[in-house]
This record gives sequence, C-alpha cells and structure tokens, in this order.
Amino acid sequence: MSYIVKLKRFLYQEFMPVNKGLIVLTIVINILILIFDGLLGLNFRSLFLLRTADMFTAPWTLITFPLINEPISLIFAAIALWFVGGSVERTWGSKRYSWLVVLVTLTTGVVFSLVSMYLNKTILIFGLWLPLTSIIWAWSRLFPYQEVLVWGILPVKAVWFGWIAAALAFFSYFDRGILFGLASITGIGIAHLFITKGNYGGGRYRRREGNPRKVRTSRLRLIK
Repeated sequence: MSYIVKLKRFLYQEFMPVNKGLIVLTIVINILILIFDGLLGLNFRSLFLLRTADMFTAPWTLITFPLINEPISLIFAAIALWFVGGSVERTWGSKRYSWLVVLVTLTTGVVFSLVSMYLNKTILIFGLWLPLTSIIWAWSRLFPYQEVLVWGILPVKAVWFGWIAAALAFFSYFDRGILFGLASITGIGIAHLFITKGNYGGGRYRRREGNPRKVRTSRLRLIK
C-alpha cells in the first residue's frame, strides 16, 4: 500500500480529514522550521507568520499564520484541536468546517492588520490558538453541557470553557492595546454566524425535527 493511500485512510478515519490535515500540516511546517532556521540559519518562519504591516505585500500570511507555533503551545493546541475541532467537523461536515477555519483565520488576520494600520503599530501574529478560540466557541455552543477536565482534574462545562478561551485570547493581546485584544476574538463573530444559520449548519448530524415519539413509533411499525 502506498504512503499516499495510507495518509488518505488516516485522514478520513473518524470523519475529520480537515482537522487532521491541519494538525499534520502544522507539525510538518514546524519541523521544517527547526531544520531550515535552527540548523541551516535560514528564515523559513517568516514566510508563514503575519507581520501586520505586510497585509498587502504578503497577503498569504493572513491564512498561514496559525501554522507557526512554539513547541509547547503546539502540543496543547493540537490536542485541543483534535478533540474540539474533530467534534465540530463531525457535526457540521468537513466542507462547512473548512469554511469555518478559513473564515475565522482570514477575519482575524485582516482585523489585526487594520488595527495595526490605525494605531501605526506593527506586531507579529502567529499560532493555532487564535482560530482555535473561535472553534472552541462554536463547540461550546453546540455542546454547552459537555464537561471538560481542565488540567485533568477540574470539570468545567463547555459553555464556560468557551468564555475562558475567549478571555485568554483577549488578555494575551490586551497589553498591546485594547483594540488588539478585541481583534483576537473577532473570529468568534464568524463562529456565531455559523452556529445561528440553519440547523447545526446543515452538517452530517442534524437535530431531529418534529415529535420524537412519532419518530420512534413509525420505526417500530416498520420493524413489525
């Protein structure tokens, strides 16, 4: 069996190819950075991170900045993305989930760049946690009563976990100005639109409409 077939099988297992692909791509890019930048002294990292003053000269970085991560941050972000992002992708379907990831990433990058232009202050933006905050928000609204064990011991309802993730993102950039803090959570607005438009966004698993008792009764009749 070829490596391409094995990779495709891995990606499509558990019905979250977009999520797995994003994690694999991020890990590969960061390994290449260690090789090219750390060992060869190149500046491969600069091709992906977003320098807010370069929105027009390097527009692709509005999408690629989540691929750059510090090693410890990448480990925890990948774990969160595997469980939280995987759950959202299985619920909405890969196509809708991919649009969510692209739009929250692009929106966050654009707003950061516009704030930077307004304040005449250039900063570097990178990390999975910025789009992941919006994905966590979407997940916390889809499954508000699901519990998360923070540090493996403290149970927190998903609905509150979404607020915690948003607060952490906001205060991570608040010291550079309140507008940068607000820019870090603008993707949540996009996630909110995905949640409120339609019935679970028309994904693979839809909420049943109508009377559940009638559904069960009709099934029993078919069995008889």
